[in-house]
Amino acid sequence: MITDIQTSGQQGTFNSLIHLGVAYNQLNDLALKKIQQTFPKLFCIDISNNRLESITGALQTLILLPDLKMLYLLGNPLTLAPNYRQVLKTKLQKLKILDGVPTLNEAENTKKKKPKADSALSSYSQRSQQGPDLVELVRDVQENFTMDLHMRVLQNIDGIYLTEETCKPEVLETLANDSDKSSIFWLSYQNHLGQQVKTEKKVWIQHFAVDKDTGIGKTDFQFKLRLNERPSFELSEWMRNDLFMELWETRPKLVEKRNEETMEMIKEVVLDTNNIPVIETRCRGVSSVIQ
Repeated sequence: MITDIQTSGQQGTFNSLIHLGVAYNQLNDLALKKIQQTFPKLFCIDISNNRLESITGALQTLILLPDLKMLYLLGNPLTLAPNYRQVLKTKLQKLKILDGVPTLNEAENTKKKKPKADSALSSYSQRSQQGPDLVELVRDVQENFTMDLHMRVLQNIDGIYLTEETCKPEVLETLANDSDKSSIFWLSYQNHLGQQVKTEKKVWIQHFAVDKDTGIGKTDFQFKLRLNERPSFELSEWMRNDLFMELWETRPKLVEKRNEETMEMIKEVVLDTNNIPVIETRCRGVSSVIQ
């Protein structure tokens, strides 16, 4: 498994190399720069399934290979960047094959729509002393990857809402909001950095309704998550696996006790020393989300 390109004492040795295949390794953005410096006449590069993360960095490196016509990048985190394929075709107009798919016809169809600046930036000449404007080349390129996840809890979830049947009236009067008297639900998952991420919290009673036809109570929870960050190897690997979501709940703690008058078993909220309901936290279940 290759993790770097060794260039020490080898400048000029591989000037005539036109094809380089280094797929399925661990080469990063710096290694791609070394490839450009060591093999300046490359016609074809297969560097798929490596660790290239920056699409702007790749553009600023690949534009310096004037003979490059075939490029394979699939399997690298940078392919998560918005409009990855269109960006590569627009900025590297000399490319004929990108990830095994011809670009010639696509380039011809979009040529009239391209601003003149792009054409000038992509026409790097070996005779030019200055080369392309690398800053201008990537000025309008977006790096961040965005993914929206919409999740819905379809199973009816039982929750708690304190009433005078389970809580003393004088205590209820001090609980002004539904969130003080009701179960609260949220989802939690572990992101690609090993951090626990939580969704927004939903108050159970606000999402509970009784079906008029059946008389059965139903709960409908919908959660939204948005990922917006630069592509990375960790993010790419994380997306290859199923995402495990945990459903969590906080609720006022109830205990069963016998009514001294009727001798029936009743439920009553547990209060702390300040006469405030004790809140307990529990995991209600785990579900996998296929990404």
